[in-house]
Amino acid sequence: MLRSKSVDLLEVQAGRKGLSLSRAVSVPIPDHGDAQVVGAIKTALSQLGQVPERLGVCVSAQEILLRSFLMPLVPKSEWEDSIRFEARKYIPFKTEDLTWNFHVIEDRAHKQMRVTFLGLRTQTFSRIRQWLVEAGVTPAFLEAQSVSLARVMAGPSANARASLAGQFVGLVDVDLAANAAHIVVAKDQVPYFARDVNLSLDPEGPGVASPGIDPRAKVLLGELRLSLDFFSRETPGAVAGHLFLYGEEAAIGPWASWLAEQLRCSVSVGALDVLDQRGHGLSAPFACAVGLALRAREPHPVTLDLREGAAGAGRTSERLATVQGLMQQLQTLREPAFLEGVGRAARAQAVLAAIAVAALGMLGYQRIAHAKAEYLKAAQTAPDVGWGLRQKGRAELDALQQQLQQRLERLRALTEHRLIVTEKLDALTRRLPDGVWLDGLVFQRRGEAAGAPQTSLRLMGGCFQPEQRNELEVIGRLASNLKEDPAFFKGFHAGQLGEITIRETDKQTTYRTFTLTYNSESPR
Repeated sequence: MLRSKSVDLLEVQAGRKGLSLSRAVSVPIPDHGDAQVVGAIKTALSQLGQVPERLGVCVSAQEILLRSFLMPLVPKSEWEDSIRFEARKYIPFKTEDLTWNFHVIEDRAHKQMRVTFLGLRTQTFSRIRQWLVEAGVTPAFLEAQSVSLARVMAGPSANARASLAGQFVGLVDVDLAANAAHIVVAKDQVPYFARDVNLSLDPEGPGVASPGIDPRAKVLLGELRLSLDFFSRETPGAVAGHLFLYGEEAAIGPWASWLAEQLRCSVSVGALDVLDQRGHGLSAPFACAVGLALRAREPHPVTLDLREGAAGAGRTSERLATVQGLMQQLQTLREPAFLEGVGRAARAQAVLAAIAVAALGMLGYQRIAHAKAEYLKAAQTAPDVGWGLRQKGRAELDALQQQLQQRLERLRALTEHRLIVTEKLDALTRRLPDGVWLDGLVFQRRGEAAGAPQTSLRLMGGCFQPEQRNELEVIGRLASNLKEDPAFFKGFHAGQLGEITIRETDKQTTYRTFTLTYNSESPR
């Protein structure tokens, strides 16, 4: 399990009583650098000892997109192309820039199908794979945290899982070391909604003032309300009536009853279907890793693997290989050595084959003529689309098509060079270190009407480090990290750190304010 702050490694074995834990290792990641992540993976493997023959990897990445939507029922052979087109309505990125996969539940009675779409920026996916390669790991499969967590569901008994069959369940993986939580709404092990939340935010707000309650629980309450309301709006008629918390039970155990009272639904600490060395249930911090292990036990597990060519590249390569094989066989038949070896008997057979080919050709010609007649009939009965297109000749239509094509090319050029603000803000929130906040943001776009938009982004914020007092170093590192982050700096060609000012509060505590300005380059 690759988390933001640690690498968790579990080895489980299947026995008569179910899955049992052999060994468990958790290694912290000191920093977000590639070398630190690779080092943590190597350390975890060395502490585990012998590497298992089958190793699954679960990834906790905020860049992972999970969307669930309904679309018209189409044949299975058309799923990939139809879902690629439909998913564009629900994701902020091009599918060409994603490594993506999908899970389909067909509803033939209503001629619909429910699609769970999961995607990850290809650049991020390649970075994760590089970590594993440098650490000497060849995973049997690679899946997202939401998929592993959805597989855990409610409890160790078959009766507990059966009681929740067909119901929406909320699952929350609480990582206190990273002050983060991963919220998933699932049904029958299929994730429908997933969201990462930061538990270190200011929890103050209406309706959450409760003395003696962990501030992180208050933040989680607000995020759960927001997430469940959004899920109910996006999935009419769906209600998550049960919530299960996974994490350090001693810390999050007291949260359950308070959250149940606030949310007015069942909330409990989830149990895991894996026994430890003493025969007791495994502690909940390893929920996602247990979800990976349960994949091998389930007869028909839900899989949404992250892998190269997960959607379509495999079939394309197979078709290409088939065509290349046929071309090679045809080339062999044209070789002189092959033709010289054909005897008289074979020539007689060739005559019969030629007659058969001619007959097939006549049949094909008749089919083509019939198809043409059907096409003309459809064209005559087709409704008039307007704008006088039916009365225009071929030359006029070609000229009109050329004009439209030129306009489309201009629109594509503008689209390719547009700067998506949501991408920048998403990357910015992930890069802000502890003790740094934003006071303001100014986004400007000029020159769009002329076809050469100029974009600028100005960030105003503050920094307070009460222990280290290294505000200048933290601000400088933030500026460098944003410039090196492709998701944030894409489309910008210059970034400038403005004047850093010392400010003082009413309590005579000093902090520093700063300004960061980024400008985009003109499309060529």
